[in-house]
Amino acid sequence: MARKRASRGCSRSGIQLTVSAHAALAGYKQPEEKTRREHATTGLSDSATVQADVHPSTFPAPLVLPGDALEIEHAESPQSVTECLRWRNAVTSKRRTVYVVGPPDVADEVHHLHSRPYGEVSSNRPAKRQKTASLRTDAYSTDPPNIEDLATYLRAFYHGLPVKTWQQDDLQFVSWTDDVPKGPRKSSRLQQQSPPFIGLRHGTEVTRLRRRRSPDGHFAAQLSLNDLLDVAIRILPGDAYAMIMLVNQDMYEDETDDFCCGRAYGGSRVSVVSTARYNPLLDEKQDVERDHAWPLSHCKAYVEQKCALEEDAPSILATAETSPSDGAVSAAMRASVEVLSPESMVLLEALWLSRVCKTASHELGHCFGIGHCVYYACVMQSTAHLSEDARQPPYLCPVDMAKILTATGATEREWYRAMLSAMRPWMHSDRMFAGFCAWLDVRSAEIS
Repeated sequence: MARKRASRGCSRSGIQLTVSAHAALAGYKQPEEKTRREHATTGLSDSATVQADVHPSTFPAPLVLPGDALEIEHAESPQSVTECLRWRNAVTSKRRTVYVVGPPDVADEVHHLHSRPYGEVSSNRPAKRQKTASLRTDAYSTDPPNIEDLATYLRAFYHGLPVKTWQQDDLQFVSWTDDVPKGPRKSSRLQQQSPPFIGLRHGTEVTRLRRRRSPDGHFAAQLSLNDLLDVAIRILPGDAYAMIMLVNQDMYEDETDDFCCGRAYGGSRVSVVSTARYNPLLDEKQDVERDHAWPLSHCKAYVEQKCALEEDAPSILATAETSPSDGAVSAAMRASVEVLSPESMVLLEALWLSRVCKTASHELGHCFGIGHCVYYACVMQSTAHLSEDARQPPYLCPVDMAKILTATGATEREWYRAMLSAMRPWMHSDRMFAGFCAWLDVRSAEIS
């Protein structure tokens, strides 16, 4: 049965800092506080130690709303700092740089790969309506996030390690003419629009990438994520600890996927993130609840409404708990609502950047050996859909913060300062950046 949609409008009453009423039905139970504290330490007195002051008003529990990853996916076992250190790649003096690569250029011969949404206007529309649709797309066209802006964010997130952009002039999508599978003959026009493979040129080599049409029609083409990850492994620099490749094209992981926004091969130290689905122009079509993206995802009224849309809601709502409206999350929510709703091109592009920054920091986290978080609401949580993606916070919980600090050598206080400095230019343009800055201010004061 199709899930009912939440009605528009929100009273913004109260703050939800515990798990939702739906969590018990989903089979999720937050690890005990004692376990969370033990799993956040290496047992040594070092810079990776996270301050013991951990308040639910700053580090709330995962919300676990209907359809979220902690309900529909097999929950991962809690991963302590010690367990993370046991198997992740070591940071060494010769292999400690984080590289941000891409996005590849698009050759004229494969112009259909340009990533603008609504790229194909239906040919059965009257000419006048086709022209109108085309003009409407152009009028609200936004540019994908700039790689230098993403690198600025990641330099702060992985403060203590060098983060470098690597914009290869010869990294380019090109046509691929070999290995075309046999089958019913297509018209030359259709084959030109949707070839089964394209190439990605890097240096003197060209790697074949699988390509298909977008199942939901939002983009003219999707590229194989697994093939892109294989290219990332091939071009990984010798001094790289980890690398993230940014692409502006839509991606899929396997034939059953509608799309995939990012993935990491943690052991191989590479990750790939697509900017395509994070374009705010697609929010309405993809049912992304922009008004309750983090930190406003912790709005009590919103959480209760999402749970109430389930058939068993009357029996479970009585068990829901909320926490006092103070602390870092409360400050983040107040700062967020002060930012204008994104309507102008500048604000929409800032929103797009904030989404990609969050996913990029998450995927690179896997390259540092971090599994999906089940302890708190955390940037390292798994997500099952774009609305859940938008609801996740950008910060690291105490357990995953300790994992990062053991790799970078920074302290918790240094991390907060670096993140605040990096985001100040965007804090008045985007609600997530504004909320994150407010959250960081409060957390910094807590550990002073």
